[in-house]
Amino acid sequence: MATLLLMKGVILPRGMGMVYLIMIAITGALGQIFLTYAYRLGPASEIAIYDQFSVVFAIVLGFLFLNQIPTPCTLFGGVLIVGASIAAYFYNMKNQVEWKDEIDNI
Repeated sequence: MATLLLMKGVILPRGMGMVYLIMIAITGALGQIFLTYAYRLGPASEIAIYDQFSVVFAIVLGFLFLNQIPTPCTLFGGVLIVGASIAAYFYNMKNQVEWKDEIDNI
């Protein structure tokens, strides 16, 4: 009921705008479903690395297709995400080797 009161003055998209909006909703929902399924199948520490890259992909795609120029803060954030992801990857690989050695010694 409250939603109907808030919709006063809302203009709904028409034509291809509505198609694009529906496509965004469908791909967003599918992305969330597949991400949840991935967390079910794999280790969260590895999947989280790929999940964080969505921000970096958004920066790159915005630059390539929408001519958005990233600010220095945006670039710094992207570098932090990439750097942390690379560090987490190597940390996980090191621990994985150590766990295999422990299992072999049992």
